[in-house]
Amino acid sequence: MHPYECKVIKEGFQHALHPQNGFSLCPLFPKLIVYFLGALFETLPSEDVIRRYDYASTGSKYLVHRLTRAGLKQYFSILYAVELIKDQLRKDYDVADEMDCYYISSLIKTIRELVDWSKLCHVQGTPGYQQLRKLLTQNTSDIECLNYASYTNDNDAQGNSIPIIKIYYPLLGEESISNRSLALLTITHLCTLSVEARRNELISALLSMLVMQITEGLIDARQQQHFNTMLSNQTKDRANRWRKLKRQKKVMIYRPILSNEEELAVIDFVRQLPNADQVLQALELNGPKPLDNTKQLYFL
Repeated sequence: MHPYECKVIKEGFQHALHPQNGFSLCPLFPKLIVYFLGALFETLPSEDVIRRYDYASTGSKYLVHRLTRAGLKQYFSILYAVELIKDQLRKDYDVADEMDCYYISSLIKTIRELVDWSKLCHVQGTPGYQQLRKLLTQNTSDIECLNYASYTNDNDAQGNSIPIIKIYYPLLGEESISNRSLALLTITHLCTLSVEARRNELISALLSMLVMQITEGLIDARQQQHFNTMLSNQTKDRANRWRKLKRQKKVMIYRPILSNEEELAVIDFVRQLPNADQVLQALELNGPKPLDNTKQLYFL
């Protein structure tokens, strides 16, 4: 059963973890939830349940589809934590109640500590030009499928059509794509919770801060600097030789913080945040696209 529908488990967690029933378990929130739900995920057919659920948002379906099994297991825990927060926020309680605030803030902490959001979406390694060139001639279909940017045609002097394939850098594998999807799904859920939490300044602030933390983790400054270095080392001779090629051509462009599909999946959720402008600016969604995304690294 999907976490959206499993009332028994949610009620059991609420009874065991809410401080009104005793403070003894509160410090163990992250470990307890992750351990129990991890075991539950392995015991039940949770992977199929999460994948096949009829999510209201097309964007959510797209992101869930990109999760690996490990990503689904983490998402399973996040879904339950989000549901517990949502259930508590929807109760008619005094917004200044310290026990309720402690309970909700502990659940937010559980999400914050589930993974290292600051590095989750960062790609390891900085391959040089020759290594990238070799990768683009081996296992080409897999690399292009996961990192495809666009396909265009150019005409040579004789009027022949030359296909040009644009590929994103850094190159992402299935695990990296899953990590991005987990981060973006978590942002959408936190944005939805922020609407429920607007009557409580403390909880609203905690949610907004976590969204910003995850957002900043999507920005891989190290990889962008490496790509810019490769561009600066690119010679005019290479560019001229590339333009004269009579066969299919390949170039790399730097990957935007969000692809078009990822942007569509999250932008309406982000706009619900109290600090929406700040998050949209960080994601480069509230203005013209950066020129860096148009600079091309040519491959012969």
